[in-house]
This record gives sequence, structure tokens and C-alpha cells, in this order.
Amino acid sequence: MKSLVVYKINCADCRASYIGKTKRHLITRVEEHKTTENTKKNANNKFKDDHESAVYGHMSESGHQVDFNNVEILDSPSSDYKLKLKEAFYIKKYKPTLNVQIQSDLFKLFTMGN
Repeated sequence: MKSLVVYKINCADCRASYIGKTKRHLITRVEEHKTTENTKKNANNKFKDDHESAVYGHMSESGHQVDFNNVEILDSPSSDYKLKLKEAFYIKKYKPTLNVQIQSDLFKLFTMGN
């Protein structure tokens, strides 16, 4: 089981996709995308409810099927910091429609001087 990865999930019925990262086993994170209720830890290590992942929201709103059997590992960085940078890089590169497009401070490092 792979952990510390940046991954891409594609819709089987349209061109929608989602890019995410996880420090945990990829299979665990993918399973969370299949349900409405996810529990995540925030920066203060306290649990918060994430009532619907973007992937689940796409499935429930459109009736489409997501190809959970072919989740693509885009990168496997060696640290949490690099994991965050790589996720920002791949979101900018692929512009996945299911990701909320918010430019992070980490990504601003990539675009400085351009």
C-alpha cells in the first residue's frame, strides 16, 4: 500500500478529474471519497466534519461513475513539505475541474519571476 502520494481520480463518464494528496495509505483516502461523511483533522489536530468530498459531490450531482479502480499516482515525494508543493504543482498543471482553484502561498513560489 502506497502512502505519501499525489494522486488523480478521473470521472468515467466525463472529463472531470480531481487531484489530491495523502500521507496515509492511498486506498484509505480513496475510500473516503466514496462516502458523504469524512472526518479530517484540522491544523490544530482537532477533528472536523467534511460532509462531502468534491469527488462524491460530482457523483451525487451528476449521476456519473468515478473510476476508483484506476487512480493514478502522479508523484511520490519524500516529505510532507514536498507533498504539498507537488500537489499545488499538479493542480496548476492539469487544472482538474473538481478541485477548488485557490492559489496557495506555496504555489506562488513556482510563479515568481515569470
